[in-house]
Amino acid sequence: MKKDKPRRSLSKKTFIAMLLLSAFIGVVILVAGFALYYLSVLDEYRVANSNYAKSVTMVLDKKEVHTEASKILEIYESIPDEERGDGSDEEYLNKFSSCINQHFYSIQADMNLAKRTVGLRNCFIVAIDEKKSRFIYLVDSDPHPETICLPGSIEQYKPDEISVLLYGDKNKHFTKNPDEAVDVHAVITNLPAYGFRCTGGAPLFKYKDYTIMVCLDEKLDQLITASKIFMGQYILLLLGVMLIAACVGVALVRKITVKPLLSLANAARGYTEDKVNGLRSTVRFKSLDLNTGDEIEELSRTMAEMEDSLTEYENDLTKAAAERERIRTELDLATKIQANMLPNVFPAFPERSDFDIYASMTPAKEVGGDFYDFVLVDEDHLAFLIGDVSGKGIPAALFMTAVKIILDDKILEGYSPDTVLKTTNDMVCMGEHEEMFVTVWLGILELSTGKLTAANAGHEKPVLISPDGKAERIKDRHGFIIGGMEGMKYPSYELQLTPGSKIFIYTDGVPEATKEDDEQFGIGRMLQALEAGAAGAPQQVLDSVRDAVDEFVGEAEPFDDLTMLCLEYKGRTP
Repeated sequence: MKKDKPRRSLSKKTFIAMLLLSAFIGVVILVAGFALYYLSVLDEYRVANSNYAKSVTMVLDKKEVHTEASKILEIYESIPDEERGDGSDEEYLNKFSSCINQHFYSIQADMNLAKRTVGLRNCFIVAIDEKKSRFIYLVDSDPHPETICLPGSIEQYKPDEISVLLYGDKNKHFTKNPDEAVDVHAVITNLPAYGFRCTGGAPLFKYKDYTIMVCLDEKLDQLITASKIFMGQYILLLLGVMLIAACVGVALVRKITVKPLLSLANAARGYTEDKVNGLRSTVRFKSLDLNTGDEIEELSRTMAEMEDSLTEYENDLTKAAAERERIRTELDLATKIQANMLPNVFPAFPERSDFDIYASMTPAKEVGGDFYDFVLVDEDHLAFLIGDVSGKGIPAALFMTAVKIILDDKILEGYSPDTVLKTTNDMVCMGEHEEMFVTVWLGILELSTGKLTAANAGHEKPVLISPDGKAERIKDRHGFIIGGMEGMKYPSYELQLTPGSKIFIYTDGVPEATKEDDEQFGIGRMLQALEAGAAGAPQQVLDSVRDAVDEFVGEAEPFDDLTMLCLEYKGRTP
């Protein structure tokens, strides 16, 4: 048993909705504000580091730097690339030990003077190999042996970072006029060895394929700390605003919506109780005085009008409901009877490879008078049939059920098609059948040989589809309809099926399908549709005919039941 969901008041739902809405708006504002703040601070660091690097270039002796750079890069170029190491490869770095000389210390002293003047933490001169996106350290101002980047040390960067350091990018955040924007030679990096930092640079000169630059680093620890503080303060403020907004929203909703709706709900509950107690007249909604001036007041007036109308139509609705229930019950019963009587699971015989069969029935109304059936009499004989009862609706469906039961019983007793039809006709004529009759085509196929024995009781002529796809109606001998006259005989005939042949049987609803101008589908169009789908399995054959009929009929209402059956004889594989 399905459990009822716990009830929540409208006020509680509104409170939750306001909280969620406030949270959503707050998160959007938080993300946007933090992003703007963060990007703005990063831009400040980039612009500052780029300018500081330019300041350092002014105090350096470029000639002295050129001399030192040329020595280091000559040694660097003499070493194969696979033998070049980073700052931890002592054997590689020892090859540059001769470069730590008077010129090195002089340049280092100039950079330290600039660091103290400007207030920088780290400053160094590098040769940038643009092709390989790497730094080759020349002079590092760091005086500590354990952290200094010795001459020849290599540090790998991303190509886009190298490009920004060499050529800069336009900074547009600190000027209102885009034409006044200047190139900023600085990037934000996050390397495992150094962490989150801002690296700025200023070019000194070109040496061969290298660009000699002054670079400086600024750790962004303060930015991360400030960001955490900003986030914490904003979240606390956001929670307070959310709570206040939710409380105000709930108070307004209760006054504007909840209380008037509760009045309507109480009136509806009282109206229901009056009806349960047998009261014909009630003034539950008329007694309400809702002057909200909105849709709720309109709803209250509508409910009062409904209150009057329901009393007037109550008896008529009760009678109509009883009549609908009776009709629905009859239709449900007839539909179930018909669905259970006709085989509708395909493939019907999945274990058999010597034949394939498919059938369909589309009633013109809720139930129809057409029927079909197929059954294995034994391992070597398959009986299949199709019928069309005069009339439509429930009487035809019930009469069809009785006739089909008799046919199935006689088939399973092993009678030939002519005997089955004769016996069925005699039994139907003996009973009261309200002048109803049925046309039947019955065939029994010997699966080992392909010999088909059939008999026709006033039904449509079957169609034989040869293996090459040619469709031709069989001009068989017709017997009289079943239920028309007792003692009638039904001549049988034989057909020899070859592997790949198909038998198509149908009711008159196929050729007599009519479109809006009263033109019928006809036998010719049916044979064309059969040949169009002849290469497929029986289901594809029926689909081809069904599609052709639907396209021909268009929007016209169906005139008769549409029932078809197709059997393909495949023969037994040795």
